Amino acid sequence: MPAFKAAYPRIDIELISSDRRVDHRVEGIDVSIRIEAQLHDRLVTRRIASRPFLFCASPAYLDRAGVPATPEALREHACLVFRYPTDGRFLPWHFIRDGQRFEAKVNPGFICDDIDMLAQIAVNGGGIARLADFVAQPLIERGLLVALFEPGSRTASYAESEPMDIYACVTERSALNSKARAFIDFLAQALQAGSSPHPQDSEH
Repeated sequence: MPAFKAAYPRIDIELISSDRRVDHRVEGIDVSIRIEAQLHDRLVTRRIASRPFLFCASPAYLDRAGVPATPEALREHACLVFRYPTDGRFLPWHFIRDGQRFEAKVNPGFICDDIDMLAQIAVNGGGIARLADFVAQPLIERGLLVALFEPGSRTASYAESEPMDIYACVTERSALNSKARAFIDFLAQALQAGSSPHPQDSEH
């Protein structure tokens, strides 16, 4: 946001970070940033980025519980599951292997509606987490978490995590004024460059 403000100093910004269901018209929201599960048919959407999910656990957990050789083995492990606070659904764990998409069955060891909290539970040995790359990668680089089902990982079978698509949303095409377009274009470039926010509803 500071970089956007520096580029467009005449645009005033109010940023709301929330996982609740928001109404653009009632709350005066110009643009919201959502993942696919948060979309509905009353929104005009533009996909602005696709970021990978990483499945990971702490070295201590893997030493204690073993390393899952395949996604199917996740049902035998403590899995740290994200629940959408808006409707109570679990975020499914999807994989792609040999061109085929499938959902792994999981054994919920912990359930939480906060991604950062799930990451900390994983770091502290609570189980296997599915985290966006911008959450997981710094922890992996510090040796606090180990990536699973990745080339060169400790798992025997490679499977690709289905990526997370991120969308910019407005209520109708007439809402795409010059300010909204500038914000969406700037955010899309930032996400593609590797700098991204958490996938909550964020409003401008």
